Amino acid sequence: MNLLRSPPRLPPHADHTSLLHSVVIVRELVRIVAEEFHVSGKKILGPRRKMKYVIPRQIVSFIAYEETGIPVDQIAYALNYSDHTAVLHGVKKIEARLRGMDHEHPCLFPARVERCVVQLRKAFENETEISIQGAGR
Repeated sequence: MNLLRSPPRLPPHADHTSLLHSVVIVRELVRIVAEEFHVSGKKILGPRRKMKYVIPRQIVSFIAYEETGIPVDQIAYALNYSDHTAVLHGVKKIEARLRGMDHEHPCLFPARVERCVVQLRKAFENETEISIQGAGR
């Protein structure tokens, strides 16, 4: 049986211009993270639950949440999630890993996450609407 996720609903209060801008930023981040972790961007956006794809997907959620100021519902939409809770779960998991609380994957990654953030900043360095200094949530 093929259980595909239901298509995401449009965030309720997003105007289409800001939503499109958010999707472009998140999809560029997917490309950057896919390259860093040597996986396909389609796999990051897909429903697979292998750690090989889950960790990069969670990293995309984390960086998008912490670094771009994009609303959580728009991040969820750009990542094909059915709602925002998957984004928040990914953020929490990556925060724990970065604090060293993940004993299963101790070699993971502050440097790899930072490389992705730097590449995202470079990709949008001329943008004025994106604030990549941290959302301060």
